[in-house]
Amino acid sequence: MEGGFRSGELLADLQGKTVWSTVKEINRFGTRVEQNHIGESRGLLSGRYRDTTEVFRKSDGTLELDARCVSGTPEGEVALSLGHGSGRLSGPSEYFVDGEATFVTQSSKLAWLNPRKGRYELVCDLRSGDFELKTYLL
Repeated sequence: MEGGFRSGELLADLQGKTVWSTVKEINRFGTRVEQNHIGESRGLLSGRYRDTTEVFRKSDGTLELDARCVSGTPEGEVALSLGHGSGRLSGPSEYFVDGEATFVTQSSKLAWLNPRKGRYELVCDLRSGDFELKTYLL
């Protein structure tokens, strides 16, 4: 893959689910929640995905998030990413977030990710905990 990627190319299309939420703080400015997610991705980076995300849902309907992610391919290769995004409620039980992530890996097969940035779009259903995350190379 080295040298074969293009800016704007889909790195990963991830379908996932929230498996755990912990309310960390509630105040007049909003609610801070820590969530754990798992999922499967398809694309240049295919495999399983796990993250811990800190979400600050502000009282005005906007939100900020920071995520720490581990992705693993079926062959056992591992990539890490750190992401930050901002978003808004886009319906009574849905929010939309866009942001950037930085990827790193010790895998020689995924070395083209070092250090690589991506832009992501996330749509999450708050009722079911289901989400779709698409990451594009920058």
